[in-house]
Amino acid sequence: MKTNTNYHAVWLVLMLSFGIFFCNSGRWNEYPQGVHYWAQSDRFALSLMYLEDMDFLNPRTFVMNTVDGKVGVEFPIVPYISAAIVRAFKAEQFLPFIYKSLNLLILFFGFTQLYLALSGIHRKEWSILLIIAFWLFTPVLLFYSFNFIPDTAALGICLVGLSKYYLFLKIGDRRYVFNSLIWLTMGSLIKLPVMIYLIAIILHFAIRSMSAKEKIKSVLIPVLVGFIGISLVFFYDYFFMIKRNKELWSVVFMSKPNPVLNFKDALSIIKGMWFLRMEYLT
Repeated sequence: MKTNTNYHAVWLVLMLSFGIFFCNSGRWNEYPQGVHYWAQSDRFALSLMYLEDMDFLNPRTFVMNTVDGKVGVEFPIVPYISAAIVRAFKAEQFLPFIYKSLNLLILFFGFTQLYLALSGIHRKEWSILLIIAFWLFTPVLLFYSFNFIPDTAALGICLVGLSKYYLFLKIGDRRYVFNSLIWLTMGSLIKLPVMIYLIAIILHFAIRSMSAKEKIKSVLIPVLVGFIGISLVFFYDYFFMIKRNKELWSVVFMSKPNPVLNFKDALSIIKGMWFLRMEYLT
């Protein structure tokens, strides 16, 4: 049955790859455009600047309101790897394609792991395959899956972490708990909101284990690993993003809460959605 499941996983990747590439035909190697083009440009700029200097902990953009465009940003592993591939093969002209393809591959890896976890337990391969295909081909995810935004890679890694924890719940092997925590920590480094899932799984594991009256040691070790992951994310985000941006007086990757407080605020959001309707509804 395992061979049959792996066979379907290969078909999942091939089918979805063909579909995404077909839907994005004509803009495979194009520069940032469309919805969030400014945010896309900032992320792509990181990769372009890494072509000049592969100093991972000193990312730069083309916004020159700081020395050499230095900025603080969430863990820029995708821009860095994209630049490393381009430098290795001397293919600077294909950087947009390589960057977006790497994001897409990470997302596919996440969906493939989710498929393998579900089909390995429920044995309904084609039903699960169909559900995942419908999910991936929703308009918003279809647009962002082949993009420069880091949320795509973070989602893929998050799905891996959730898939591993699901296997723990069904099989009971604690190795899946540690795998889940590691993957979700990596996802949180790339995009901080993934930490919501990391914290949720730590709490769920702790409550579930204590309710089952398991040994304290067997509960504390995974919880401790989870909190080490959370501490690592906070350490990086504080010292290499928040603190650095304050020192550099950079606002490129800094944001602040922007709640809807009145009807005027709500109307401005509706106008923005209407302006971009053709991007989201294509």
